[in-house]
Amino acid sequence: MDMMHKGTLDGFVLVSSDSDFTRLAQRLREDGLVVYGFGERKAVEAFRNACSRFIYVENLLEAEPDKGDRATAKATAQKKDAPRKARKIIADAIGEPDADGWESLGSVGQRIQGAHPDFDPRSYGCANLSTLVERSGGFDIRKNADNVHVRRKAAARKGSGTARGPAA
Repeated sequence: MDMMHKGTLDGFVLVSSDSDFTRLAQRLREDGLVVYGFGERKAVEAFRNACSRFIYVENLLEAEPDKGDRATAKATAQKKDAPRKARKIIADAIGEPDADGWESLGSVGQRIQGAHPDFDPRSYGCANLSTLVERSGGFDIRKNADNVHVRRKAAARKGSGTARGPAA
């Protein structure tokens, strides 16, 4: 806390899966500091949500398995959630799409991080959010040289009463 009050730090990193650090993370954020949490999946939700961003060490520790080490690769794949399980989180983060229903994937990613500090596409077996959106189903993806846009698939938009314009 002394370091925080000196005003020389912009953020803190807390490496723990222990709920004892929840109040510290909350206090640091109350004073406008960024708090990165690193811990195991067993970390309590309150601690994960108290951090600006929480990263599971399991996602960091996964090295590429040695050639021929299929047992390790299979065990790693079994720990991951299916990409379709992220569909609701992604859909909830689509805010104000344009007239055709498209929204910047960057904006969607920011909303997801705001609502779910522990969200990480690697938890679903994907290297990035774009890949996760593609594999989760239920979304159209539009990529160009500068950016990526996403929208709900036409059937999902019609069912929710938000259909706007023709499907691409």
